[in-house]
Amino acid sequence: MSRIRMIRRAGAVAAIAAAGTLGLPAVASAVPFENQPMPLGCADGMGAVLGVTHDESEDVPYGQQYYAIGENGGGAGANVNWLNLNTFQSGGAPLVPAPFIGDSIIPQALGETGPGQVVSVVHGAYTNSAGQTCFLFPGWDFADVPAAPPEAE
Repeated sequence: MSRIRMIRRAGAVAAIAAAGTLGLPAVASAVPFENQPMPLGCADGMGAVLGVTHDESEDVPYGQQYYAIGENGGGAGANVNWLNLNTFQSGGAPLVPAPFIGDSIIPQALGETGPGQVVSVVHGAYTNSAGQTCFLFPGWDFADVPAAPPEAE
């Protein structure tokens, strides 16, 4: 892992902890998207987009990736699309505000990406926690989504 990626990971985790949203192991060990979406048209911006696979948290099933925007009170509008570069399986889902920890509500989705090298893109017209509508210039990331280990014979 590059030094820059380690610094970004530590910064994202610290920002989430400061916001009071840590606690669920999936987001506590989240990896921020390498190329964050750029919010346009909203003064307050948005929280970091995070991606988690089973390698980062056992709460995420094998062959799937968890996506979240690390912003308590963030709204709807952002979408995630993915393409598995090994199987060419593709899909998408909206990041929907849902209960997180205590009174926290964060936009999140679980993608059935299948195991392999997956490229994910987040885009859309997102409503941030300040109620501002942001047009998201797409941000993207690559992740190695693990397959379930073979059954012991």
